Amino acid sequence: MNEALRISRARRNVEFGMLINHIVEHPGKISKPVIRQLAKYKRQFKASVNDRILGEMIQGSLKVLAEVELYVKARNAGDKLGAKRYLDESVRLWNENDIIATRIAEELS
Repeated sequence: MNEALRISRARRNVEFGMLINHIVEHPGKISKPVIRQLAKYKRQFKASVNDRILGEMIQGSLKVLAEVELYVKARNAGDKLGAKRYLDESVRLWNENDIIATRIAEELS
């Protein structure tokens, strides 16, 4: 696989993390354009999940994304308890995925 493509996929994962931070820090409801951006990341991650090197990290990102989508739905519905539960789970999954990403980075260096 092309190294530039792999770098692009890794960068996309970082940008996804930045979007999550934006969502969590944003007061009030999450807008439809942000929800569409999550759907765009989902499509991109699903298309990249078979990457021989980054596939495991991308699968982890898909798990995080699923929890973030649930968080957004709960938050927009006013379900504070549900939103907290989904946010906590997405943070736990993100931390697990961070360990995977660190291992991959160490293997590549």
